[in-house]
Amino acid sequence: MKKLHESIRAKIEKANDTYKRKANKHRRKTEFQQGDLVLVNLRKERFPSKRKSKLAPRADGPFEVLERIGDNAYKIKLPGDYGVSATFIIGDLSPFVEDEYISGLRSNPNPPEENDPSGSARIQEGVTVHRN
Repeated sequence: MKKLHESIRAKIEKANDTYKRKANKHRRKTEFQQGDLVLVNLRKERFPSKRKSKLAPRADGPFEVLERIGDNAYKIKLPGDYGVSATFIIGDLSPFVEDEYISGLRSNPNPPEENDPSGSARIQEGVTVHRN
């Protein structure tokens, strides 16, 4: 009977390890250091005044990390007008990468058209729009 219990316990532990490995496969291990810049994800529950539109940005920042609190939380340097605690779990933070942030903004969504002497406007390579 004791062997049976040990055998079942070993199988359960093996199954739990398999479940854990599969569940953690796509999780990212993100750690921030003091002084790093992060973006704060604006959830409706925590920032009702900041998330009024579906088209509004879902993150705000960059903000500086002041300190790490435990394994899963960080204290962020927030402006006073936010009116919430400056402690955030790691799921609400994402690293700030300046190049990605700037390139994601569309400064000129409609590039100027190049005019042809034939009276048609060339919009994209290979696409010509004829005007009457």
